[in-house]
Amino acid sequence: MKFISIQIFPNGLSGWQSDLLKFGDNITQLFGANGCGKTPIVQSIAYCLGYPCIFRNDIYERCSNVILEVDTAKGHLIIKRIYSKSLDIEVTEPDGEKKRFFDEKEYSTFVFEWLGLKVDNMVTNNHKSTTPYLSSMLPIYYLDQDDGYNRFYSPPNNFIKDQFSEMVRMVFDLPVKNSFDQKKEKIKAKERLVYLDKQVEIHARGVEIAKQDAAIIKKTSEELTQEISVLEREVEQLKSSDANHDDSINVLDRLISKHRSTIRDLVLEIAEMNKRTNGISQIVHEINTEIETLNLNEEARRVFLSFEEICGSSNCQLFSSSSDAYSKNLLYLKDQIKDLERNAEIDKVKVEQIQQQKTSIEDLIKSIVEERNKSLEKSEISVLVDAISALKNQIFELQIQRSDIEKVELLENKHFKIIFERSKALEKYQSFSNERNSIPGLLKLKADLRQYFLNWWKN
Repeated sequence: MKFISIQIFPNGLSGWQSDLLKFGDNITQLFGANGCGKTPIVQSIAYCLGYPCIFRNDIYERCSNVILEVDTAKGHLIIKRIYSKSLDIEVTEPDGEKKRFFDEKEYSTFVFEWLGLKVDNMVTNNHKSTTPYLSSMLPIYYLDQDDGYNRFYSPPNNFIKDQFSEMVRMVFDLPVKNSFDQKKEKIKAKERLVYLDKQVEIHARGVEIAKQDAAIIKKTSEELTQEISVLEREVEQLKSSDANHDDSINVLDRLISKHRSTIRDLVLEIAEMNKRTNGISQIVHEINTEIETLNLNEEARRVFLSFEEICGSSNCQLFSSSSDAYSKNLLYLKDQIKDLERNAEIDKVKVEQIQQQKTSIEDLIKSIVEERNKSLEKSEISVLVDAISALKNQIFELQIQRSDIEKVELLENKHFKIIFERSKALEKYQSFSNERNSIPGLLKLKADLRQYFLNWWKN
């Protein structure tokens, strides 16, 4: 904004007025004797821009209004303000349209929008929402001849929290320090982060339970799908007209053989886990022995409170190494025992699960063998039905296993998505603290201030 001219108009025939005063390109000076009206003219500049200047009573009585003409990036404005205790401003825009304002907030909003200044909802000293007025920004540019700099940054109503800092940030187009909207968004971001933290915990537990349910399944989803396809083809073959009594018996034999092979694998797995559990027990025993040795060393060191009793040399280091590392080694060894015992407990649960699966398959084999033996005396149709039924049961079991594995994959994918959402929410929450004091913003402020004062010094 560049000032063009200012003129004060009289109130009646005996009123006071000024000539049309035009501003210089860089510096404007006023010369005159004391009491000739220099101060009211200077105050009237800020008065037209919305600052609540207080004049002497004779100014209100003898002066009608003041007109300030300014140039802006959007065009020429004529601002006319009535001298009164309340706000009454008329603005003529470049196209000739006139707007009249009786409210400081409305006028401030108009000027800020016209000048392209970004206006944020800020926090008051009472922690409520408010918007800046011209009266809170203009003191940055206004210096009173009587008070000097004492009230330079303190307008009559200092209602915004960290007001001067906020107005400087606004002038230099920097993020506000105490944005009410940002505080609301920060609270929402915090609530979102807490919610996602709980969701991550819940889904992690769900994935853990699903993995425990599917722990005994050793095949992938693709392998199970392939087995199901093979069994479904066998069902279709049995349903065809070419299937005979022997084909049905062979199907039952293959199922029995397959289940027995599965039992052999389970027995080997149980043996391997028991072997590992025995090995863990042996390792725990050895670690406990080492802990006892450490304890004996420490007790021996405490018995010989004076090393001179057993070693007179000043360089004697007996017990020193064990004493220095005693606590550290003891904690390390106990942590190892905890890890080993935890692994042993996990293996114990797995063995119980595998044992249950083995028992279930043994019962299934027993029932299929009984059906197979009975089938030798049944008719061809009855044997065919029994074979198809056995295949269907096997398909159903494999489908359940595949469903368990797919459930784990589905829950894991959902868990990863929630973790990703949580990381984004954390970034958003942290950005509220980093944005207002960002290095680029502070560097821009420093550069702008430096250039501003250089220009001021040259002029």
